[in-house]
Amino acid sequence: MRIRTLLAAALTAAAASANLAAQAPNVAPAAPHALDAAARRAIVDSAASLLTRYYAFADTGQMLANHLKARLAAGAFDGAATEPQLGEILTREMQAFNHDGHLYAAYRPAAGTAAAGAFRRVGQGGPPQLSAEDVAAQRRQNYGVARVERLDGNIGYVEVTSFMRGDEAAAAIDAAMATLKYVDAMIVDLRHNGGGSEMTHYLMSYFQPDGAVQTWNYARTMGDTMKNYSRPVNGAKRLDIPVYVLTSGRTASAAEAFAHTLKSAGRARTVGTATSGAGYNNMTFPLTDQTAISISIGAAFYPTTGERWEGTGVLPDLAVPEQQALAVARIDALKTLAARETDPARKQALSWAAEVADTELHPVRLDAGTLARYAGTYGTRIVTVDGGRLLYQRRADRPGDPLTAITETVFAPTAEARVEFVRDASGAVTALRTRTAAGDMQTFARTQ
Repeated sequence: MRIRTLLAAALTAAAASANLAAQAPNVAPAAPHALDAAARRAIVDSAASLLTRYYAFADTGQMLANHLKARLAAGAFDGAATEPQLGEILTREMQAFNHDGHLYAAYRPAAGTAAAGAFRRVGQGGPPQLSAEDVAAQRRQNYGVARVERLDGNIGYVEVTSFMRGDEAAAAIDAAMATLKYVDAMIVDLRHNGGGSEMTHYLMSYFQPDGAVQTWNYARTMGDTMKNYSRPVNGAKRLDIPVYVLTSGRTASAAEAFAHTLKSAGRARTVGTATSGAGYNNMTFPLTDQTAISISIGAAFYPTTGERWEGTGVLPDLAVPEQQALAVARIDALKTLAARETDPARKQALSWAAEVADTELHPVRLDAGTLARYAGTYGTRIVTVDGGRLLYQRRADRPGDPLTAITETVFAPTAEARVEFVRDASGAVTALRTRTAAGDMQTFARTQ
């Protein structure tokens, strides 16, 4: 149990420290310590010692330590008059040596605040203890569950911006999944998720049978590996629906573990850009009472293949600009569902929904003259031009629905309906025809 607790703390250290620093009470900060040559040497030596002792790979840790000592002797730290300045140089030197984003020194001036306290507690091997203010801030963020929505075609969408820890965080995930209990496919958006806690394993458990292998985490500090497996959840698991994970260069750490696990298991398709490549697990250790160092103490990997994502990131199955990832995932999900569907009306509805989603990537643009030719009255139906688009009213006393152009003559008032403008041999618009996915069709002659 102690190994699991310490490794879990390592998984969340960086995110917790950053969140707590941003949320710390408005306490007057302590003045930065002024540094002389002896103080600079003591801090750099302490950093080198910790790297030698704790860095995930002993040979790399020793090389990092040697690098810092050599740079100290070369005068690289001489310009640091205060701890914040020294922390910046330490970070720059460590990351320049081996490009590990989890290697950094952080200055926490408000000694005694939740942020500084969390750094010390994590450095001592336990999860950060949150103050009442921190808990309130996390509740306002709904524990990272930022958006939950059912999209056209019965596609579920959940955006998670951070994996926070604790029972309330799990409850927030349960609530999101309960809302989407009956969807036919799921999109999990991690494009703005920089990581967090082991709660990532809880969410991915919703899409895996109990006992399925997940990402494992080796930690040199423990000389052991935390073996993660899918666990029971407080809700209905969705084991038979297509799953998509949206990623970007900001997707990091625990969020990468989510994407990597489900991709490696063949359980999800990743869509977007390569993730940040932060595949090591880190812990923070105090250098002074005001400055701490984050050190990668272990590495995450998928046990079946041994594959890691440190440095390379999790590569997308569908590589597209991150701004297009949601639309691309929706289109793929709708087409996948349509291909499986046996009911003709449902199959048509899904195909039509995919057409509408595709217009987000490839909009059909019509000039003002064309739109004006379609405006008019067609029996009880009324079409008007508003702000460069067509509005469609079924009756004069009803609000208008915007029409999405599918082709030059076919439009969608909803994902599962179509409106087509009928022209005669001369090109004049003479009628409006409506169709539903179930096959119902009506034609309304133009009357004005």
